Amino acid sequence: MNPILLFLVAAISLLSVNVVYGASNITGTVTSVLDGDTIKIGDKKIRFMFNDAPELGTRSTADDAKAFVKEHCYNKKAVVDVNDPRPKDESGRYLGMIWCNGETVSINEQSLIEDYSVLYRYWNCDPKYNEFIDLSFVKC
Repeated sequence: MNPILLFLVAAISLLSVNVVYGASNITGTVTSVLDGDTIKIGDKKIRFMFNDAPELGTRSTADDAKAFVKEHCYNKKAVVDVNDPRPKDESGRYLGMIWCNGETVSINEQSLIEDYSVLYRYWNCDPKYNEFIDLSFVKC
């Protein structure tokens, strides 16, 4: 595996264990998997923080990414640690770290480790996140 990706996964792991994004958590059963980086819990759409999976219909790997998330999360209990201070993206979806079915590793991390998604470049553009994870190699 790429050493930079290993570093990022380790950093995200530390972030998910040691950083609490605030009192905003969403818990419930995953009612829908929209694609490889977005789920629904009830009427709330939740986008994986740090991840960017291929859009459905653009590459064959997009279906694989969605199937991976579905296997781990669909119809299972999830806990979402909502990002603070930016709880929603420009499309109104919640942003967060997501743990499905009581797993100790977030689906965000699992997706990166298994190459179903890549690091979303937004996180390098906001210096608030640089203290948690070094994304300086990502071009904005």
